[in-house]
Amino acid sequence: MTHLVRIKPPLVELEHLSVNLGSKVVIHDLSAQIESPKWVSVIGANGAGKSTLLKALASLIPFEGNIRLNGVPIRSIKPQERARLVSWMGQTEPRLSGLKVRDVVMLSRYPHQGRTHLNSNFSDQEEVTRALDRLRVLELQDQVFTRLSGGEQQRVLIARAMAVRAPLLLLDEPFAFLDPPHQAELAITLREEVAQGQCVITVIHDLNLALQTDWICLLKKGRVFFEGSSSDPQTHQAMEAAFDHRVKVIHTQDGWVCKTQ
Repeated sequence: MTHLVRIKPPLVELEHLSVNLGSKVVIHDLSAQIESPKWVSVIGANGAGKSTLLKALASLIPFEGNIRLNGVPIRSIKPQERARLVSWMGQTEPRLSGLKVRDVVMLSRYPHQGRTHLNSNFSDQEEVTRALDRLRVLELQDQVFTRLSGGEQQRVLIARAMAVRAPLLLLDEPFAFLDPPHQAELAITLREEVAQGQCVITVIHDLNLALQTDWICLLKKGRVFFEGSSSDPQTHQAMEAAFDHRVKVIHTQDGWVCKTQ
């Protein structure tokens, strides 16, 4: 008797993805596959299409081509189900005036609740507490969100995205507004989330932070210029070439670092 082996599809498949913003083509015929669990950083010069790519993955903007999640076309997934599978944090999130921190993070649990009301489910409360604690903002949970500092607000918004517990977590410049200690803590937190089975895709401006991820996707003018392991010398060479050799990746006792030339 022949037994069929079912091959699990990659978490994310992009096939001939293109995005037009007005008359400008921002993403050009991009194809890629992303396995899970993995931490992927999307890097590139200004205007390379990094944020646009993440917005397309989150189905926030129209796109041509195909995006599949676990082999299923993302367009065919109902919005509420998609919101459970893909979590998103953008660079310009609404400031949510008047809401307390815990309520801001609790908004992320709406896709899991169907017709029930927020705050009615104990597991939702547990997930919110976990996320607040992971981002070290649990002690701020009763404060008004808009009265926090920029860095505190950023950590609350990351906690909100994490509290969804989606298989795919998309974060656009999550390290912005954070001081170096909090950047280091966030890198550890994201690494731990990946270790628990999640796929994390981050747009990162700081190339040294990108070198701490598992996989680097380097965009140039809306196309994949190179993708590979963050520890692969070929990836480092591609990074240097993409930035016109104004940066150089070198190995130190603390690992790979990127220096400006």
